[in-house]
Amino acid sequence: MKSIAIVILSLTSVTTNAGRGTNDLLLDANVAVRGINLTEAQTALLNEAIESTKKFPDVTGGTKKSFKQTISEAIDRRDATFSDLSSVLVTHYQGRLHETVMGHHKIASHWAKFDASLDEKQRLNFRGRMAPTITKAFSSMTKNSVYLAKIENLSSDEYVRKLGMSEAQTKTAANLFQDASSQVAALGAKGDQVNSNIARALSDPSVDFLEIPEAMLDYFNALTAALKVKRDYGNALHRTLNEKQQHQLADMVRTKLKLLRFFS
Repeated sequence: MKSIAIVILSLTSVTTNAGRGTNDLLLDANVAVRGINLTEAQTALLNEAIESTKKFPDVTGGTKKSFKQTISEAIDRRDATFSDLSSVLVTHYQGRLHETVMGHHKIASHWAKFDASLDEKQRLNFRGRMAPTITKAFSSMTKNSVYLAKIENLSSDEYVRKLGMSEAQTKTAANLFQDASSQVAALGAKGDQVNSNIARALSDPSVDFLEIPEAMLDYFNALTAALKVKRDYGNALHRTLNEKQQHQLADMVRTKLKLLRFFS
């Protein structure tokens, strides 16, 4: 149950900017530009950025519903294969959630244009005031995403016992787990790297503001790749099992997806 809660929290962090609503974001932005003397051209770019941010609910809305639908399409089908079940997260991340993230990126690009119109002192002022909002949102996403991509050890005593795995199957599962884990481990380092890049962009006015949403998109793509590794790991093990074991493993995944749908 705890792992399901972590997955839900991870998905929410990605789709709702760490739980902050549109009004909160607009309030932060208004505070960030307070006291900065803007030209007419700068004010026009600011208004464009504000108008784009007001569309935030349209960009994010429906993402959770889409995720539930993706789960349902897999678990409610009697002929759903293990591959169908294990691909739910990847399908969501490559589909509706990717559209949501790209929508966030488009909104951020408007703020990048406004930022580029500022002089160095104004830019430092603006970025400094927006820094807490940006760093909090992204650090929350990276922290929770590590749990989302975490790979279960299917060679553990629990799975060996439940599936009745042979010694040879257990050895194969252990090798697959080691290989997949080493690939996913890089996600943590990627998060640290991107956090560092964002911190540098917020403190260095010579760095393009657009590097911030680009860094976030880079991490999202890395997370999606890690989820593919997780999916492929399960599919590889599934192929080594006999028919009875395959059905048992599929039922385990189906049960977890049902819980995820219920609590999402």
